[in-house]
Amino acid sequence: MKKVVRNCLNVLFCAPALLLTSAFAGDDKFGGREGVEVDIREWNLTLSKERVKAGNVGFAVKNKGGETHELVLIKLNSGMMATGRLPVNKHGSIDEDRMDFGKIVGEIEDLKTGDKKKQLFNLEPGRYAVICNMLEKEPDGSMEAHYSMGMHALLIAE
Repeated sequence: MKKVVRNCLNVLFCAPALLLTSAFAGDDKFGGREGVEVDIREWNLTLSKERVKAGNVGFAVKNKGGETHELVLIKLNSGMMATGRLPVNKHGSIDEDRMDFGKIVGEIEDLKTGDKKKQLFNLEPGRYAVICNMLEKEPDGSMEAHYSMGMHALLIAE
């Protein structure tokens, strides 16, 4: 009888753990590919990791802020080190049509409050600036450049 009770306890305690493990294993956001989770909120952009393997990389972006944001992925030319010191226009945003420091690999646009979006990008080895480049006119007439307010991070593809 003790053996039956012990087996029942194993089922009660071990089975839920196995189910939980398999649930997370089955919750593959990126189809077995390398992935980065990105949290965006007012004046902060956070990556779940700073290094990925080059190739197809999935980005899962969640806007946890109160304003609309975007994710712009820029492959930096060699020599460009700091993502917070990229050249900006007079309003403090990056002129995406006149970049001599790198090239845009892709974007996830129009992330409203609470939005979650996923997208796959093919990354060559190198350094990438991950930024929000939204530029908004405020009620007082001033311009609000999300990049210049701190919404940038560095990602390295190896």
